[in-house]
Amino acid sequence: MMKNILLVPLSFSVSCFLLLIPESKIFSQKETFDIARYIPPRDWKKGTNNGVITYTTVNATTGGFCVLALYSSSPSLGDAKEDFETEWKERVVTPLNAESNPKTEIQINADGWKTVSGAAAIRIDSLDAYVILTVFSGFGKKFSVVTTLNDQSYISGVDVFLKDIKLDKTPLKTLPVSANKDLSVVGTWSDYSGSLGSYVNSSGVFIHSADTHEMHQYIFNTDKTFAYKELISSNGMVLYTESSGTYGITGDNLTLYIKMYKSGFGTIKEDKTKETTDQYKFYIGPNKWEPGPFLNLHKDGNYYPWSDYPYDYYKKLSDDNKTGIKELPDKNKAPGNETGGLQTDLSLGTTSKFGSLTYHIPKGWNVARYPDGDILTPADLSKGEVLQIWVQPVLNFSGTMDQALQKSYDETAEKIGASKMNDVNGGNYSKLAPKFSFRGWEYIRCSGGIHLGNGQYPPEYGLDLFVIKVNGRFEKISVLKSKKNCNYSSYYSSDRLNYNNDIENFLFSLQFPDWSEPAIKTAKENWEGINGDWQGISLSVGVPKPGAELGAELKGKHLIFFSNGQAFFGDNFPVEGLDEINTWIKAENNRRDWGTYSFTNGRGNLKLPYADIPLRMEAGRLIVTTNKTDHAFIKANGVDGARFSGTYAMSSKDFLGQETGITPLITFTADGKFTDKGALKILNHKNVDCINEANDPGSGTYEIKNYSLIFSYTGGRRIRIAFLGTDYDKNNPSPATLSLSYYENVLRKQ
Repeated sequence: MMKNILLVPLSFSVSCFLLLIPESKIFSQKETFDIARYIPPRDWKKGTNNGVITYTTVNATTGGFCVLALYSSSPSLGDAKEDFETEWKERVVTPLNAESNPKTEIQINADGWKTVSGAAAIRIDSLDAYVILTVFSGFGKKFSVVTTLNDQSYISGVDVFLKDIKLDKTPLKTLPVSANKDLSVVGTWSDYSGSLGSYVNSSGVFIHSADTHEMHQYIFNTDKTFAYKELISSNGMVLYTESSGTYGITGDNLTLYIKMYKSGFGTIKEDKTKETTDQYKFYIGPNKWEPGPFLNLHKDGNYYPWSDYPYDYYKKLSDDNKTGIKELPDKNKAPGNETGGLQTDLSLGTTSKFGSLTYHIPKGWNVARYPDGDILTPADLSKGEVLQIWVQPVLNFSGTMDQALQKSYDETAEKIGASKMNDVNGGNYSKLAPKFSFRGWEYIRCSGGIHLGNGQYPPEYGLDLFVIKVNGRFEKISVLKSKKNCNYSSYYSSDRLNYNNDIENFLFSLQFPDWSEPAIKTAKENWEGINGDWQGISLSVGVPKPGAELGAELKGKHLIFFSNGQAFFGDNFPVEGLDEINTWIKAENNRRDWGTYSFTNGRGNLKLPYADIPLRMEAGRLIVTTNKTDHAFIKANGVDGARFSGTYAMSSKDFLGQETGITPLITFTADGKFTDKGALKILNHKNVDCINEANDPGSGTYEIKNYSLIFSYTGGRRIRIAFLGTDYDKNNPSPATLSLSYYENVLRKQ
């Protein structure tokens, strides 16, 4: 596809080489990504990240490598050469520092697509390599493939790959101007269901903190004035931006005449006149998934994830937006022989039965029994929230796991009177592929959104289904959870860590009288010998990104061995440490980072889903061999029973280094007591304020065991964070610095 392009000094082109290996040996079954259908290279490592699919191969003997990166389509500029220039700058020049004006080749394919290709020599981490960009333009959209390689033997295979790509020629969706005739742009439109005015006063001072990533809001008035507000948050710090002016509408064209602009962190730092004009195509109506109405905006040159829907969309905030979600009854059904809604407070370990299913009732949860199932709810659930586990009747069905899941989801939504929402990935929910649990039975699960209630904007809830196949029948568990707004974020009631743990423990402790489970060995509190946390650096191969353009990088790793033969090998230490950790459930929900190990006489093997990793002990260091490279790991010191003494502070500056004037503190005493003044809110690392148990300052007692620092507040709150003991000596309870939480935040002694 690049017949005339030469890459110096190797002087090879994409299509001048004969195919070295038969296509059937290189490629596998066809896959679909965005608008492209293609045959991926067989046995190449696949990666996905933010609208890009990569395929990577590395020859460990020669050092040769090749990376294919397919990027989501976006609207075309109308000219193939301009599309290439835009993509070359964004995909090649900026991240790889390549030359800005490469030699290009243009082809017109038989199916109507124009293809522009260009190449350049680059240097990545002291390696000489080449980058090739191929941009397909046509039918109102463009699609890009970036190839990075250092060995010309891959070229013929790349050429076959590119020639085989088939692109969807469906034109971009255009909507008639008449869609706007009966609906007015006047009002407040937001991509979150809460008003920014609730959190920022007229001076730009933040009334509440914001923990979401972004929130945008337009206000259009009848006098043709408008205001635009934006919040971007990170690590608890917030950037607020506001602009205003006048607007005009001609057909489906919306023009904003911006007169004033201001922005700042925490308070307004900047207030200046900014006269400019923004042009949008717009319509008021459905978005890609829901009927709306929504304000849909398109601006030429902006990136949009979906080729058939190049818009940002905003929901109109109704007058009753600030009303709370009404609390639902357990179920709108007549009770059976037992008293309807009978609440039975049962302690941890108590079991109950419905049909052929036996379940364990989480501590602090209540049970209501009905003819068509048992419903469990937390006794301490916050007012106005809903969280229900519904143990449902068995489904006798002869279809597949996926079909049983769909049928179960549809029937559950119908029984509770819900309207199903559309999922961004298509259908009504996001699902995980069927798999076999550590208890031996096969299951499938999904999460979706539903509306319950009346009115133009009925409240939104989450609906999860968990379907198990046991001896030909399907057992069903559903979880109904309310969705709430919190400042600029939203959360489900099940997002609270204690509830999430209760639900996962409930699901994976289900038992059936006609099912024989495999033996399951529980990990014990034993950190002697090989058991415990080993820390080191390992070579990882993943998705290309800044600083790791080839996808290969060195990462800090934790290798944790448990007494039951399980092992964890991952980047991040478990957030709550290892106290009371259920290793089997953690491994079930994160299979890539969990496996088993054997170790005898100084040598062993770590068995993970993607590789068997050799282990050996040398001079007190554990040698871990990944990607044919040895890495030395050192065992973390034991921290059980450690004590601290003194007052420790976190930085008073935000993530951009600007002073906030607030210093988070925590004081420890050697007899096991603490007083928190804002530090634990950060160390608890919750993205949403409303589910952060450490929002309010307080005091109580603390203890350290199993790499966990456990805070027990006076009044009943209990918080557990990781403590790895990095650079900590138990003989010195008052070090100059303490590193706390799985993120190892540094606190300094006052």
